[in-house]
Amino acid sequence: MRILWMSDSPLVASGFGRVTREVVSRLCTEPGIEVACLGWSHDGWPHSKERFAPTIFPTGAQDQGRSVLERAVDEFQPDLVVTLGELWMLDWLPSHPARRKFAWAAYIPVDGGPFYPPWEPMLRDADVLIAMSEYGRGILQGGLPNRKIQMIPHGVDCSVFRPLENRDRRPARVAGKTVVGCVARNQARKNIPALVAAFARASAVDAKLHLYLHMNPCDVGLDLVTLLHRHRLQGRADVSHPEIGVTTPVPDAHLNEIYNLMDMMVLPTMGEGFGLPILESFAAGIPVIATDCSACSELVQGRGMLARVAATMTCGMNLISQALVDESHLADCILALENDEALRREYGVKARAFAETLDWSRLIPSWLEAVGCAR
Repeated sequence: MRILWMSDSPLVASGFGRVTREVVSRLCTEPGIEVACLGWSHDGWPHSKERFAPTIFPTGAQDQGRSVLERAVDEFQPDLVVTLGELWMLDWLPSHPARRKFAWAAYIPVDGGPFYPPWEPMLRDADVLIAMSEYGRGILQGGLPNRKIQMIPHGVDCSVFRPLENRDRRPARVAGKTVVGCVARNQARKNIPALVAAFARASAVDAKLHLYLHMNPCDVGLDLVTLLHRHRLQGRADVSHPEIGVTTPVPDAHLNEIYNLMDMMVLPTMGEGFGLPILESFAAGIPVIATDCSACSELVQGRGMLARVAATMTCGMNLISQALVDESHLADCILALENDEALRREYGVKARAFAETLDWSRLIPSWLEAVGCAR
């Protein structure tokens, strides 16, 4: 079985890149399976085979592989192409000249609904449909009632992301503080301004709070340095170095240290297809507060806190509804966890136990079943 996985390059520090790296590196060790990647944002330069052994076909131009797919297919001759990407990134695939040369399994992030009817002809062409959350499966099933839609969640390496014994040894800047952290990309959908506003409200009540934003301070979102100054958070908030980004990731061991620096991880997102930082926080034993929407609800319920949705708004060409978190309630959630150390510990234990059920190695049988459906 020859599988071509098409998504972000496994070498970049994006959610799609991580999923590609973790799943493909395990699939390629299974007997009878050979896997290669068509890696978006991969320039073709040699890379360390110790980090990622399979072949990566470069994309060249930023067109999600459209211009090089036929060449990659002719060279690798896959039985199956697995795509991991937003639907708008792949709407060209059904009509591509190489399409009839392989079976197609679409692994689909859905971060809002309802089902957009123009998706239907495109998804009808896929041989296998895979959602990454029950929320996403429900949205897809609403528009494709007669199709079987599998669900394979994302995972986490629990040997890498884990509680550290020296969590109390903190840098002087945050010694004695309760660290409210966020690991996310600085983009509009993550709604970082809502977190900054909620934190400013909470820290006015409790001066022990300190905010740390692990993300590029500009990237494709907002100027976070100016935003923090606007809320007068000098000395009470920090943001990552501007060189942090999808092409310059921090090592996973360092990222785990960042999670362990936090007393809580807060994600004020407008919608998530899955929410990898939630699961990575869980694996580190860190409680999470997230917007009560999309996949976040099913991940966090019972092992963290969900902040109310104040309103929804229609976004993008696909007309999906996304959530705007109630900033006042988000601030209340932060204060509630700050004031209840026992609850933080309880959520941390439950979070770690849940993360262990989604270790990447446990998910490979589901992927082998999905591959079998496409044979």
